[in-house]
Amino acid sequence: MNSLATLVNRVLFAEWLEADAMPPRESPLGGKTLTKAV
Repeated sequence: MNSLATLVNRVLFAEWLEADAMPPRESPLGGKTLTKAV
């Protein structure tokens, strides 16, 4: 459970970093939309 949460956290954080450099539509998980929502 803990390792799963860590993995998800890393994926979301990586997506958040990429969102700053990538156009919204190129983000595979929709990171730009996610960061705007947060």
